[in-house]
Amino acid sequence: MFEIEVVLGLPENPPIVKLIVPEGTTIKQAIQLSKLITGETSHQVGIYGQLKKLSDCVQAKDRVEIYLPAQDPMQRRVKLLRQKKLSQLPRGKNK
Repeated sequence: MFEIEVVLGLPENPPIVKLIVPEGTTIKQAIQLSKLITGETSHQVGIYGQLKKLSDCVQAKDRVEIYLPAQDPMQRRVKLLRQKKLSQLPRGKNK
């Protein structure tokens, strides 16, 4: 048994889960144990910045990284603006 970390690739304050896993644990199993992502993952994964397969085994002190797709800055601004406009709409009372 040895310790590893699983990290979700968020730009700010990425969640880090420390796990104790047995030898032979795959990256897929480590991600499932971390509970950072539920269900099957289609995201790219890596260990210390090097792309890996979900079937690759982890080793002691590995940092498994789950890479999320980068969001286009323009799309992000449009989404935030829409959310702001929706939050400013007057709310009617149901009678």
